Amino acid sequence: MARFLRILVAVALAAVMFAPGAPASASDDNDELLFYRTDGLFRYHDPTSSGLLGSAFLGGSNYTRNWDVITALDLDGDGQDEVLFYRTDGLYAFFDIRSDGSLGSKIRGGNNYTRGWDSIVAIDLDGDRRDELLFYRADGLYAFFDVTSTGGTGTKVRGGNNYTRGWSSIAGIDLDGDNREELLFYRTDGLYAFFDVTSTGGTGTKIRGGNNYTRDWDVIVAIDLDFGQPARPVTFGDGNWRIGSSLPPGTYRTTSQVFPDYCYWERSADFSGGINANAFTTVGQIVTIEAGDAAFESDGCGTWTSRMNILGRRTTATLPGGAYLVSTDVSPGLWVNSDSSDGCYWERLSGFSGDGSEILDNDFTDNTAYVEVLPSDVGFFSEGCGTWTWLG
Repeated sequence: MARFLRILVAVALAAVMFAPGAPASASDDNDELLFYRTDGLFRYHDPTSSGLLGSAFLGGSNYTRNWDVITALDLDGDGQDEVLFYRTDGLYAFFDIRSDGSLGSKIRGGNNYTRGWDSIVAIDLDGDRRDELLFYRADGLYAFFDVTSTGGTGTKVRGGNNYTRGWSSIAGIDLDGDNREELLFYRTDGLYAFFDVTSTGGTGTKIRGGNNYTRDWDVIVAIDLDFGQPARPVTFGDGNWRIGSSLPPGTYRTTSQVFPDYCYWERSADFSGGINANAFTTVGQIVTIEAGDAAFESDGCGTWTSRMNILGRRTTATLPGGAYLVSTDVSPGLWVNSDSSDGCYWERLSGFSGDGSEILDNDFTDNTAYVEVLPSDVGFFSEGCGTWTWLG
């Protein structure tokens, strides 16, 4: 019977062997902080894990001048940041950015962007691995917008006039390595604060802050420069990988969507047989490996990649079984399957850790299945369901 099985295998591992070498990647996947002044003065810092500034490794006085806001976002889905320069009168320009921090080609620009904002921050608010833009004014006015493929503002997600007030610039940065961004609020006199972000875009728990940050900058922005190395996705194959030293934590997907024999993966809790999550399946997988995992095992799954957009644009066409990102691979809406004769299993997911707590809804049925995939869902998985057709 072709269906997805979540299994916790109570098998003690006598020894854990690790695949030689390291996954193919030149990216450290960590953001650097760019400090910018409108007269063109700039400096890049490598922040520490506590959010304090590490060494300044790049700087000068010849950056593009007279911009009020800078933010970085992956506009074209290639895994590399582009940079949006913005002026409060609506003038804007998108540029590629080189790995040495200098500006590459101008992608597009104009003078009709939304006006009057003091800061713009790109942050994945809803967990769909696509950035939304937070527009902020120092008096507390704010608005979250979806971003169109050309960098324009799409649907307004939410807004109001009660955001934290009096800040000069805001940056979104993954401070604690959990693949979720925190917000750094900065004032030109050196006052700063790091906050968690709630699911509605508000400020959650204050992580840390003080009044001794570097002073007199107009803009701060987090950009992944990779210290002079071109950003490339992490790829790795079957084997046992030690997390941290051999494989960085993060979200990975198989490059194949079907396995004629099987694919088994396991997030290991320790080196004595403890298992955080695992699966035995015949269809494509997406897995979030967490920093607390000891190792990751893959058998029969082939190549994994950290690049999420390998399937092309979001689809409303027919969809085979496997794991998919909502709003990246799969459009929200009502879907119906073609074949449940072998038993159809499906899941709507809030994440890809493999933990049962992330299953929003699921079913195993021999009948035709109708599933409403919501825009707030992170993932959709099915096995043994034939193909799915979007009904709108």
